[in-house]
Amino acid sequence: MWNSKSTGSGAGAMSGPLIAVLFVVVAALIFAGVFLLLPGPEHFTALLVIGFLALLFGAISYLAESISRGPAIQRALSWGFGAFGFAILFITVGALPLLYSGLISTIGQIGLLVVLVLLLIVPVAFYGWRARGQVQDQRREEARHEWAQSAPPSAFSYAAARDPAAPTTPPENPPRGGA
Repeated sequence: MWNSKSTGSGAGAMSGPLIAVLFVVVAALIFAGVFLLLPGPEHFTALLVIGFLALLFGAISYLAESISRGPAIQRALSWGFGAFGFAILFITVGALPLLYSGLISTIGQIGLLVVLVLLLIVPVAFYGWRARGQVQDQRREEARHEWAQSAPPSAFSYAAARDPAAPTTPPENPPRGGA
């Protein structure tokens, strides 16, 4: 479903970019529906729901990377939905109570901002973990490529049979006998 390349031909096959566009359009319709279903005084709640839905869609897109051959589209969607969700949540919690007094208490606002910061630590930590893993994978692939390009040593060669860490001089003969 999420593959960036079409796996078949005919009417049932869809490309990854088309599915991504459809997913974004459906998400936008859901966001608009949530915002319109909750009346004026409840727009604060609607924006919170939209922010959390965007984070949920980002997580779904991130998990969809594992079932795709070319995960670039899913990765872009996950980062886009994540950034959109966090932006909506931080703006909603940080700015709207300042514009409309009595929306939530100052303690409630600070508590929600702390929760959002703690929630933001998770994707930042995953990004660091993933970036480190990608660097290790790249080094491993370079070593594999270098090894594949090198000529294999002959099993009959003296240099191949010798351990380079072994001493080059023979060991001294230990004394024999009892005394």
